[in-house]
Amino acid sequence: MPRELGETRSHGHAARARRLVACVGALTLLVFACTSDDDSATSTTTAGQTATTREPTAAIDVELARFAQGTCTFFDTVGTDDEAADENVSIVTAAGVIDDPVFEAAFAEACPQYVDLWEAAKARADHGGPSNTATTLDRTSTTVLRPMTTEAPVIVAYEILGSGNAQATYASGSGQSQEEVSLPWRRELSGSDLPQIPALSAQLHGAGSISCRIARQGEVIAEDTSAGEYAIVSCQ
Repeated sequence: MPRELGETRSHGHAARARRLVACVGALTLLVFACTSDDDSATSTTTAGQTATTREPTAAIDVELARFAQGTCTFFDTVGTDDEAADENVSIVTAAGVIDDPVFEAAFAEACPQYVDLWEAAKARADHGGPSNTATTLDRTSTTVLRPMTTEAPVIVAYEILGSGNAQATYASGSGQSQEEVSLPWRRELSGSDLPQIPALSAQLHGAGSISCRIARQGEVIAEDTSAGEYAIVSCQ
């Protein structure tokens, strides 16, 4: 068969398939209009789409089954790539029967080999397909997720106030430490450096006034003040 003739027939099949689905869709909409009244048909919105709520009738169910068969024929004739599947979903959506339980059941029965392709295309179009399942569960869940919190790290602060120089002795996680320091002086300990019992003492070099202070989490737990030559303070 010449290539040009084969392509012409392929395009013809695709066009016929589209016309078939469109005609069945139009027929379905016509049946809906003729068999529904103001009391039995209402408009509801789900996932941003407007659908018609109707009372099930045998005539409508028959047309939905035919529409489902036409949807299968579209896949058979046009193809099973993502573009074809997306176009098929858009046609069914325009007909107002996307996710109709009768239509979906008829489609699954008529062509089960296309169900996964169909559901994936619906998910891409955001018409309540599998991709919306997690969102629906999240919206209806009674579980409240709370941010995970941790306690603030414990900080012990040693301070020696005054002027000049002093010898500081303080407790830490590794034992007792001694330093020659310039006043005022401050040291913060946390983590493995924390002592079991905070303690701080200092001796001033020369004459003057000197104070020591211990704070835990910003709260002063011990303080002492002394004045004179080689004054000594002790906080614990």
